[in-house]
Amino acid sequence: MTEFEQQLKKALKGDAKMAMEPEVRGKIEAAYGKIRKQQKRRRLLGRLGIVAAVLLVAGGIFSQTAPGASALAFIQMKFFPQSVLQDNFVREENLVAVDQDVSVTLERIYVDDIELGFTLTIDYSKNQEMVKNEDLVREFWPKISIKTTEGVTLDEGSMSITPHLDTANHVMFYFMAAHPANFAGYATIAGLNITIDKISGFEKIENPQPGLSTVEVLAVAKGNWNFTVANKDMEKFAGISYKQKNQSELPVAEGIAYPSGFVVKISDAEKRSALLRQRAKEGKDNSQRLRVEQNGETNYYEWNRGYQEGNITYGIFDYTGYKEDANIYLEQEGFDDVVFQVAQ
Repeated sequence: MTEFEQQLKKALKGDAKMAMEPEVRGKIEAAYGKIRKQQKRRRLLGRLGIVAAVLLVAGGIFSQTAPGASALAFIQMKFFPQSVLQDNFVREENLVAVDQDVSVTLERIYVDDIELGFTLTIDYSKNQEMVKNEDLVREFWPKISIKTTEGVTLDEGSMSITPHLDTANHVMFYFMAAHPANFAGYATIAGLNITIDKISGFEKIENPQPGLSTVEVLAVAKGNWNFTVANKDMEKFAGISYKQKNQSELPVAEGIAYPSGFVVKISDAEKRSALLRQRAKEGKDNSQRLRVEQNGETNYYEWNRGYQEGNITYGIFDYTGYKEDANIYLEQEGFDDVVFQVAQ
């Protein structure tokens, strides 16, 4: 079970701040159980993590119902440890931009070398076209560009979800996690410009036909919603280097912990590929995972995404412990575990 899953289960056990109606709770628990059983689907949705997967499978409970709003603050962001939250890693910005009778608030933002995440609240109650179309759309979607204050585009790869569309109050909530094109691609960011120039509606399609496009886009608002964010605190959350404590046949150079994930650096990607091909011929599973032992508990984290730079590969796992005291291992079937320890 991953940290995501454990945190979600804790939330569903009755945190007062997460109170929600029994029907909504039941649907979330059913979605959670479905994902746990559907291992192949979990791997396909691995990039989103268990929380986003629950949102996708649960579907409409966060699209049209108010009770889901009580869970937003908890499940729309990653579960960062208190150590980085208290150090202001996820910053409250609450910047507001208004255009086309639509008010957009950049509420929270975080950034380290490997991930940029932020949440938006979009109030379209005064935009007649959006209000008129809201019963026709499955969700609204903002078109976003992210650049440094020097003009370098950053949103090469991203994941985004709209966990709640509140049609009663004509408000939507939105989360984006953007990833750089290269490992540590955000290392020199001094400031950010986040710009929205269009908000589209994805039309509801009744009884979609398999294999056909099931979504039509309604452009409902074009304008300019711009946010400039300073990033003077980023250096406080630099990567923490972990060296390999034991000898392993796997060509692992080091591990690097960031608030948003744990990076494993493979020093010889070609050698690793050759080893895995041989293991595949032997019928062994080539998947790998990070095992974290902490406070008497063991959690597992799947490979989320990777970067290739020449013959070096960087694999990123969704472990967000960062400075927490834990024993960290890389598991690969057919090989001894790689044991990591903080470099002195």
